[in-house]
Parts: sequence; C-alpha cells; structure tokens
Amino acid sequence: MRDNFQELHKELRELYPLDYETKNYGSLTNIDQIQKLIRKARGEELKKRLKTCEPGKKNWKKFQDICFDLVNLTLEKNEFEECRAIPELRGDFVPFDSKGVRKDIVIPLKPKKRTNYYNIKTIWDEFRDEPWFCKYLIFDAKNFNGKIRDKEVYQMFHYLNPKDSRIGIIFSRKYSLDKSGKAAVRRIRGDNYMVFVLDEKNIKNWIDDYVNEGHVRIFFQDLLTKYDHSFG
Repeated sequence: MRDNFQELHKELRELYPLDYETKNYGSLTNIDQIQKLIRKARGEELKKRLKTCEPGKKNWKKFQDICFDLVNLTLEKNEFEECRAIPELRGDFVPFDSKGVRKDIVIPLKPKKRTNYYNIKTIWDEFRDEPWFCKYLIFDAKNFNGKIRDKEVYQMFHYLNPKDSRIGIIFSRKYSLDKSGKAAVRRIRGDNYMVFVLDEKNIKNWIDDYVNEGHVRIFFQDLLTKYDHSFG
C-alpha cells in the first residue's frame, strides 16, 4: 500500500510540478483526492490535444492517437483487466475476419472483478450478455469536417462479428450522423448490431465522467439508454 501511495505522489509531482510545492500537494494523504487530481490532469491534457487537432485528413493520425489514448487511459488501465488497446490492428490477429481489414482501435472487454453485494450488473455485463455477446470493443476514428454517413456506419459494421462483438464505436471529430447514417444505424440495429457515434461533445463528456466519477460506466449506460430511445 505504501509503495502505491509513493507512486501516486510521484505521478502527482510530475503532473503538477508547481502546485506540488505552492499548494502543498506533497502533504496530501487522501488517496481518492490524489487520484482525482491525477485524473483531472490527464483529462485536461486530452481535451487540450483535442482542441488543437484541426478536423480533416491532414490530422487523421493525430486524432486517432487522441482516441487511442482515451481508450487506453479510461478503459484498459481503469475498467478492464488483462487488456491491451491495440491501434491499427489487422484481422489476422483476432477472429473477426480473414481479410486483414484495418481497425483503428480494438480492446478486449474483460471487466475487473468488483465487490458487488447486490449482484447488480454493470454496463459491461450488459454488453457481454445477450444479445450483444461482446468480447471486444471496436473503435474507428474519423477526423471529419462533416457528418458520419451510411458509408462509415457500414464500414464499422464490416468490422463486427456475431460471435465476438456486435458493438462498434465511431469517434467523429465534429458532428454525429447525417440522415443516411441514421438509417444505416437503424438498419443494423434490427439485426442486433449496435454502432455508437461520438462527436467532440460526447468525447468531452466521456473525459469528464472519468475525472469526476473515476470510471466511465455511467457514461456508457447513458449512451445505451439514449441509443435505445433513438433507435430501439
């Protein structure tokens, strides 16, 4: 426990080199308080990178890296266990298809075991259960100026698989779905596939929930609820 405490303070000092002395962060002993300060710094860093990333093809890799780091920070290192978020994963590494199609980000959905006296399911349990059977979460980053069209939705649909993952998440730089995109999402929803499209505002809300709550389960539960109301 002491080693963990020292590691947290080391990270806190690196993130707040001035405040660590002027605001006496070195005297903090409340681990929850320290962890929230660390999350706040990490979240603000992601938001700053997002703000300076101009939409368009020129910065597609910059936007993809931001999305990868968001998944890595809030899911791989926080929500799941024995996971590795992999950028630009090709199909022959995992059993989605045999075409070697590039997927921007893939992460195994293996929730950490938590004390749960009331046996209440989390959003991750819902994703892993019927009808989604989700063993992986698949992400695609689109640094577009415009809205997401049916073409991008069906591209994500091609990445999905009924045995391993029926859920895909598209990071959209500026806007959500256009009319054709909404129709495509509704169409695949009828076959028990689900595609979320997250614009810049959604991404910022994701970061805020991570900072304030220490997890993003509420964010994803709200996402599913709104999705069901819109496309169910």
